[in-house]
Amino acid sequence: CTLLQYRILRKIFMSDYKSEGNSSFKAGKFAEAVDYYTKAIEADARNPVLYSNRSAAYYELKQFDKAISDAKRSLELQPTSKAHSRMGAAYWAQQKLGQALTCYELALTLAPGDENVKSNISQLT
Repeated sequence: CTLLQYRILRKIFMSDYKSEGNSSFKAGKFAEAVDYYTKAIEADARNPVLYSNRSAAYYELKQFDKAISDAKRSLELQPTSKAHSRMGAAYWAQQKLGQALTCYELALTLAPGDENVKSNISQLT
């Protein structure tokens, strides 16, 4: 197997695992979603969406520290409003309201029209 073939196979596996993770998440099977997103990350550790998705699954499992860690990793790879919002939600759940507000404010700079983010900011202020 050549290096190119290996990379193509890894992308295929990542895509399959991500799809399975999304299906598990939608079905409310959050621990299973974490497992699939973890496998997808093993196949493509530089994909920020995978960390953001796993962050959401950890949040649903009330594993807020892990949700924050994955949101931070997603942001390191590519800043997005969604990752900032996910980190904000996890901080909010931990009653770290100042940190949550900062995350939502950063999310708003990336998506100024996001009504959910605006609503969260107004609830925190």
